[in-house]
Amino acid sequence: MKGPATLEQKERIARSKAKKALDRWRERGGNPLNNRETRTAINWTLREKGIQAKACSQCFTIKALTAYSQQSSSADGLVSYCRQCKADTHATRMANDPVYVEKHRAAGVAHYHANAPKRREYSIKYLRKKRQANLIKNATKVQDPNILKQCKGACRRTLPETAFRLDRGKDDGLRTRCRDCADTNQRARRACTRAYGEPSGRTCYLCMKVIATRAQAQADHLHPTRAGGQDDASNLWWAHEFCNMSRGPRPLTPDEWTRARSLQRQATNTPELTSKEMAS
Repeated sequence: MKGPATLEQKERIARSKAKKALDRWRERGGNPLNNRETRTAINWTLREKGIQAKACSQCFTIKALTAYSQQSSSADGLVSYCRQCKADTHATRMANDPVYVEKHRAAGVAHYHANAPKRREYSIKYLRKKRQANLIKNATKVQDPNILKQCKGACRRTLPETAFRLDRGKDDGLRTRCRDCADTNQRARRACTRAYGEPSGRTCYLCMKVIATRAQAQADHLHPTRAGGQDDASNLWWAHEFCNMSRGPRPLTPDEWTRARSLQRQATNTPELTSKEMAS
């Protein structure tokens, strides 16, 4: 009895069948890449000659190996179709298949949340490495009154560098807010701390998630300072730095107003007024 065929024997048999199929297609004429066995024969021939190319199983075109994605389960470590064909198929299904669209979005959301810790860890390492490089680059940085910079704070003015404090860890060696906006932010932060306590453990009224550390929090003005908002405690509540920057100067929605007022009352143990009490 013959033993089971080895991997080399299987590859030799497959190569022989593919070459016979290629010969048949050459005799009949037409595009040989339309046949799977013929494409296999061509791919084996290209691989034996050291040519970095492969025939695509969808567009029937011979392309460089760099046009294919990796797949460890295949014989050559690459998928059978090129990236362009994959992108075209994906675009067609996204335009015509609602079930595929919902499945694709659900998979994307699940992948985003599953990899959040890795993404955060990578971001921390990247920012730390970038800051160290900026500290070396801006070691002798001095504010130049002839160079202008736009403030990223509430004023949005274009001011000379002397209006900004030094922060050698930044790209340009300066803080993003001018001195006036920075002082306003500190006043708001102190007022919010006196009225409602430290931000750690509080709930951000924009995303309704807990603020883990003090460094993640900013004292957000419910009524924007650009529109005349004051640094009063009634106009302040804690928010994540990202949420605050994403909101910008836009007015709050009714739901955001309600959440902010509710969190303020909970922090100060102030009961909510009923409609009868408000009328009186």
